[in-house]
Amino acid sequence: MEFFEWIGLGRLIEDSLALNVEVMPYLVTFIIGGVLYLACLVFGGIGLFVMARRAGIGGRWQAFVPFVNTMYTGKLAGDSNLFGKRVKRAGLYAMIAELTYAAMYVFYLVLIVTLDPYYTKVSTSGIYDIYDYVNVPEGLMWMRRAVDVCEPIMYVLLLAQVFAFVTLYVAFFRKYYARSPLLMTVISVILPLRGFVLFAVRNNTPVDYEAYLRERYGRYQAPPDGGSRPPEQPDPFGDFSSSPGRSSGSSSGAGEDPFSEFSPHEGNDD
Repeated sequence: MEFFEWIGLGRLIEDSLALNVEVMPYLVTFIIGGVLYLACLVFGGIGLFVMARRAGIGGRWQAFVPFVNTMYTGKLAGDSNLFGKRVKRAGLYAMIAELTYAAMYVFYLVLIVTLDPYYTKVSTSGIYDIYDYVNVPEGLMWMRRAVDVCEPIMYVLLLAQVFAFVTLYVAFFRKYYARSPLLMTVISVILPLRGFVLFAVRNNTPVDYEAYLRERYGRYQAPPDGGSRPPEQPDPFGDFSSSPGRSSGSSSGAGEDPFSEFSPHEGNDD
């Protein structure tokens, strides 16, 4: 969930500004992270809403609801492909993985915020200070032990969420940004920018990815004048290219530049 990633950024900003909030620990962290997350949620909701309206999918209010909007993205993406097997509910599975990780993360945040007064420097190793929980009251020792248990569990849940999200968003961007679905998936899953990416591709025309590939690589066939052309292999990194060379026809909309509306030279293909 992007909220936790924005919280991490908020913590960095708080530390860099040397802000010390005595009333409530991490107050500035949560404010900064919350504002950035709300902006991402609104932009992503608008993007999903526009795409759902064009596709004639109902329940468009779901585009603005955390967690539910992940499942709603699956409705737009359609079936996903996992190791050659068709997955019909990738959005639902991604939402469950996201909910599970978020619940564990919230529990972990409660633990570390409660124990924050006891988190102090215990020694120095070279240029690094070593911190640990010191003088924790007996009644809170279960929290101290829970912190150590939660951390490895959270890593496992995070990997499960990333796996589910990759499965979902590869299918989504194959449909709405066939030019570079893997690149857009990495940006959306690894970075907390999913909402802004969804907003950027909101006007793209959905395409059949297999048909798009057949048309894209049609230029490797023999030229129409009957001459011969030496065989060429497709660029193995072409999926990350920003301008792979588009064919006319049904692929229009597959490679629409989501940021073209900000360019003075070209507009949307729609």
